[in-house]
Amino acid sequence: MAREKIYAMIKYIEDEFECKTCYSTNTQIGSLLPKLRSSHLNPSCNVIKKTYRNIRACRYFENMLAVEWGKKHKEAFAKICPYGVVEIAAPIYYKRYFGGILFAGEFSLTGKLPENILTIDQKKKCNISELNGIRPPELSNERYTKLVSLLEMSAMALAVHASDNLNAQSVQIGEKEFIRNFINGNFRAQIGLGDIARRMGWQSEEYTSRQIKKLFGKGFNKILTDTRLDNAKWLLAESTYRICDVALWSGFSDPLYFCRVFRKHFNCTPREFRLTYTRKKQ
Repeated sequence: MAREKIYAMIKYIEDEFECKTCYSTNTQIGSLLPKLRSSHLNPSCNVIKKTYRNIRACRYFENMLAVEWGKKHKEAFAKICPYGVVEIAAPIYYKRYFGGILFAGEFSLTGKLPENILTIDQKKKCNISELNGIRPPELSNERYTKLVSLLEMSAMALAVHASDNLNAQSVQIGEKEFIRNFINGNFRAQIGLGDIARRMGWQSEEYTSRQIKKLFGKGFNKILTDTRLDNAKWLLAESTYRICDVALWSGFSDPLYFCRVFRKHFNCTPREFRLTYTRKKQ
């Protein structure tokens, strides 16, 4: 399906249901369909992140729990985040290709709650409408069914488009650039040699490791760590995120480990790096 048709499908969902859409986890989709959003822009998410300044709970819920739920069930579901925001989500799934989750929201559910629903104990009790002064559009059972159908159709189109193009890309641009693009697009996730082996059609992780060293002159773990650290440096310099959030957004699940690795590579702590960069800007 041409990208213009996918854009049109997404726009129809946003207009019809008065919501915003975005996708999660696989930023390679962003290189193929650059007009799609890779972060939540609905009013409540923006206000919550500004008010509580803690994206760790959001990231864990979106990129871990929601993704695992999508991989397991392979069908659309409703989700209620730790702060009470309701969205509808559909796995971007086609054959063996999994490209993340397509989200649409936010909503206020009316009527009977969907059977397929992901929720978590709320860490922050907050009244969404009081925070942003906006009441999310209501989603009745009938409208929910219609949205699920459209969202699953759009997610399937995304998956087919990405799968076809990424497979073709691996032949057209060469092995080294394809691997580099894959790491750049997925370094925030817990990826390994097996993920590259499957995409390249290579026989084993051992063979994949040898090929990567031959192509890059260094091992997979070194390439992945360097990519994550480069992203961390950018976040430290350009954002006000807490150190633990910088670690999580850069692919490090343990902030203490992140600090040790950062210090080993740059001879300073993340905090010291941020202070030095701030002084230079002034």
